[in-house]
Amino acid sequence: MEEQPIKTMKLYSHVDRVFNELRELGVEVNGEGDALRIEGDGDDLQEKILSLRGSYLNYGQRESVTDAAKMMGLFGEDGNSKLVLDVGAGLGQPARAMASLSPDLRILGVELQADQVEVGNKITEVAGFDLDRCKLVAADFLSEDFILPPASADGLVSWLCVLHMGDAGRKKMWERTASFLKPGAKIYIEDFFKLGDKFTDEEITSLREDIYCEAEELPTMEEYIKELEAVGFKDINFDDQTETWTAFVESRFDAWNDAKDRTLRVHNEATFNDLGYFYEAMVKLFQGGNLGGVRLVATFSP
Repeated sequence: MEEQPIKTMKLYSHVDRVFNELRELGVEVNGEGDALRIEGDGDDLQEKILSLRGSYLNYGQRESVTDAAKMMGLFGEDGNSKLVLDVGAGLGQPARAMASLSPDLRILGVELQADQVEVGNKITEVAGFDLDRCKLVAADFLSEDFILPPASADGLVSWLCVLHMGDAGRKKMWERTASFLKPGAKIYIEDFFKLGDKFTDEEITSLREDIYCEAEELPTMEEYIKELEAVGFKDINFDDQTETWTAFVESRFDAWNDAKDRTLRVHNEATFNDLGYFYEAMVKLFQGGNLGGVRLVATFSP
């Protein structure tokens, strides 16, 4: 799979930073590519990996994964296996966190970036998860080449991924989602939406170049809900998280600058500068008042 344009986002550069954080836990990381080896042990290694610094790219962090499982009715055990799709799974940290909540859950993470999939699956195995229960695949969820049996999934989650798809891609996302879900299954989506009347030229440029997101193609709340209703979703709970996420990105940027010495020790100056640039861009966008954040839950009821 060829390198994806989304790699222009500084958030997705320096993938090796996860290796450095694993080494801080005492995990051995050697080689690269097909020869990459990640090895570790210890009774608390899984919990350490699930708490790995900087590993959750969603704003709610690990807590929102637990929230998602509860809102979707997937929390707890009843002995029935449940398949949950994670679209835009990245290195798989939310997928692993969800798999840890119940042995009934099987998580299939779909991710465009093949390098993230390769590394993510190796981290999953080191953390003690069976790939039959929590696995990433390198694929385009929107492509007809990604195939699942109709009505085979018990739920779908996506954290800050749909915003990259644009109008056509987002509508295709909902159509594909509807084709894979069982009736009564729920989705949990964290995403951006258009909050203000109009983005400034500076915001349009930043969203396009820094976030890989076309500002003019972000939906309003009303448009978002209408798109989901059109493919059979009901009981749509559109929870505006803008204020909470603005506080989060402000705190994240401040904490990143405060931890500069540690970042330089564990990583390098390029990592500090590039992630700092991205974190500051998100602060400016949310403070501008035109970008909104949503936590959405809906039930597929065709």
